[in-house]
Amino acid sequence: AVSTRFTTRYSEMEEELSTLANLYVASYQLHSTLHLPRVIKHIQELLQQLVGARTHAIYMFDPPIKELVLVAGEGLDAKKNARLPVVREDTAAPIVERAFLTGVHTIKEGPLAKAGERDPAAVVPMRFDDRVVGVIVVYSVFEQKPAFLPVDLELFKMLSAHAASALTGAFLFAAAHGVLPRPTDLLAAVSAP
Repeated sequence: AVSTRFTTRYSEMEEELSTLANLYVASYQLHSTLHLPRVIKHIQELLQQLVGARTHAIYMFDPPIKELVLVAGEGLDAKKNARLPVVREDTAAPIVERAFLTGVHTIKEGPLAKAGERDPAAVVPMRFDDRVVGVIVVYSVFEQKPAFLPVDLELFKMLSAHAASALTGAFLFAAAHGVLPRPTDLLAAVSAP
């Protein structure tokens, strides 16, 4: 009995360490560059390799036009899904729009075989500080992924925060044409009231 308890606990600890290692690697990859195409590529690789996403989309919010704009996707019609309007504020709003407006993720529990464009497997708002700046949508997963595991939920939480900051930083870096601010400019911005 003692041996069985020891083996079970050892196995649980090994699984927890593996989860932590995956989250660390994922976080490191997201923040290892400010080059926008590489940041997007890293997010897509994490979705495919760690989550098992076959069809997915990454949307960023464009405030002037009040639309979610597709910045990257895999396995979906880019023209059809290029823009999603964000106009309704009721509970009847489509699932992606509702997740963006409320900031609450929607992750399917149980079998994922029937997930698709009308009923995505996961919709994860991307948060930067207290603002929702975009949404990650996993429409379907590979056949070998029957259901989401606790490690997937942790990865979605990590992506919610880290993908938002990595994308925002990469967008700002691209807007500055790859020029980093001078340290004196940063110090002045930090000390300003």
